[in-house]
Amino acid sequence: MESHLEGPVVAGTKQRGHPDGQNLGGVVLSQSVTLQAASQANVDGYVDLPAGAEIQDFQADSTVAWTATTAGLTIGNVAGGNQYVSSFDVKTITRGPTAAYTTAQLLAMSNIGSNTRVYFRVTSTGPNNTGTTKVTVRYKQN
Repeated sequence: MESHLEGPVVAGTKQRGHPDGQNLGGVVLSQSVTLQAASQANVDGYVDLPAGAEIQDFQADSTVAWTATTAGLTIGNVAGGNQYVSSFDVKTITRGPTAAYTTAQLLAMSNIGSNTRVYFRVTSTGPNNTGTTKVTVRYKQN
């Protein structure tokens, strides 16, 4: 069973206006997509986030090793884009942070504005019949 909440979710024991001050904080949420190898060079997926969300980070788990010669993951706000994460090898990564972020990527992640769809793409070369990577985006609704 799930619950539906609208607007930014905050949690804490001292609400706004409390005589000792508030201790409210934003709740970090997550969504995941699983990318599975196929015969084509590009394997795509996406998730939709709330407008104005702040992306905290991404995690990638390759639960089945990729058989391709190379398998690079990019993450962006357009299909095949790298506005959030430049290409890095997912052939054997297990529960890893995706990569170091550039200044431009951190700025794009700080407020996604109306770019609510986050695209994930694994681009591979060579034979690509096996491989599965689950990518999770953690974000805070603003």
